Amino acid sequence: MDSRDLTYVLTVRDTQNFSKAAQRLFISQPSLSQYIRRLEQRLGEPIFFRDKAQVMLTPFGEVYAREAEKLLDCIHQMEETLHLAKERNRSMIRVGISQSYSKSFVPAIIKIVHKLRPDSDVAFVDGISTLLEKEILEGRISFGIFPGPPARSDVAFVPLCQDPLYFAVSRDNKKAVEILKSAWSGKFLDLAAFRDFPFVLHTKGAKLRDLTFHICQSFGFLPRPICESETLDTLYSLVNHNYGVAILSLTPLTNLSEKENRVLFFPLLTPSATRTFGFYCSRDQENDSFIQKVAKAMRIKIEANHQQMKAFIERDREHVLGRG
Repeated sequence: MDSRDLTYVLTVRDTQNFSKAAQRLFISQPSLSQYIRRLEQRLGEPIFFRDKAQVMLTPFGEVYAREAEKLLDCIHQMEETLHLAKERNRSMIRVGISQSYSKSFVPAIIKIVHKLRPDSDVAFVDGISTLLEKEILEGRISFGIFPGPPARSDVAFVPLCQDPLYFAVSRDNKKAVEILKSAWSGKFLDLAAFRDFPFVLHTKGAKLRDLTFHICQSFGFLPRPICESETLDTLYSLVNHNYGVAILSLTPLTNLSEKENRVLFFPLLTPSATRTFGFYCSRDQENDSFIQKVAKAMRIKIEANHQQMKAFIERDREHVLGRG
């Protein structure tokens, strides 16, 4: 039994005439008559009394028609519900983002998306980059914004900016500040001078943790972990309260307070001390105008943040050490 069975029977009932019903259904009268007879044979009971004057429902047919109306109402309601769900799904923009960057980028992304698509809702999915890439390829995420390089070759990656990494230390660490007077040339930091300092690190599996080890190795030592965290905010807070030193990205640290910030940042002029921050999407979306506009707007936003942060940390550094 399908919805056509129900519709045909109800139309014949309403018109009480096979010819009129056939016209309303846009089929021939013989085809409709044969269809109803096959249905009656399948059910094992007549649905209609037939005579030359009119067509009427049998008692069995009345039950059938009553239940058919209920079923068609359910089908129509289901179709409407599915249609609304489909429309909501189309208007929902799901954004993948590393947890460390949520605080900095979520407001900007919402503002950009709503400007381009005012009727769209935005949902965010936190996670490590490898899982976010998988979600993008499976269509569960519209696009993602997080550090590169991509782990998969079948995902589209649009570079947004170069994300330089900095050595971070609290100005309240008197020993470190004293060492900085000789280790910092004004342009270059000799990170090896801090080999004996405890490091706060990202948890295992994070790209920044691997980069921290790689950078330290290039200066001839391995970092000594004292504490680990999943988020850059926590790592920054630990350094700010002088629990250790770290290698951090400035990209997510967009709202540092001059009054509360105690961290000094020093650039590391080594090839491994920079990474590419980028925009991820599926290959079939990389030429989509909406995707390109979001990527462009985020690039402008991040570059502006970088310039602001660079001026802030240089001013702070000069205030403490007396030189750039």
